[in-house]
Amino acid sequence: MNVALERTKSDAELMSRSGYAIDAIAKLLAEDSLKRAEGDSEGLMDGYQEGGLLEAIKLIGRGLCVAGEDLQALIEQVETEARGGAQ
Repeated sequence: MNVALERTKSDAELMSRSGYAIDAIAKLLAEDSLKRAEGDSEGLMDGYQEGGLLEAIKLIGRGLCVAGEDLQALIEQVETEARGGAQ
C-alpha cells in the first residue's frame, strides 16, 4: 500500500504543477488576444511562441490523462483488495 500512497502523492504534485502551468499559459494567451483585439502590436507573441504554448498545453493534457487513468486503475486495485480482505 506504500507504493499506492507514493503514486498518489506523485499524481497530486503533477496535477498541482500542471494546473499552475495551464493557468499561467491561459493568462498569457488571453493577454495576447486582448492586445490583438485592441490593435496593440507591442509585445505580441509571434507564431512560434504561441505554438509553443499550445504544444505545452497538449503535453500537459496528455500527462494528466495518463495520470488520471493510472490513478483510476490504482483506485480499482485498492477497492478490489479491500473487498477481498473484508470477505
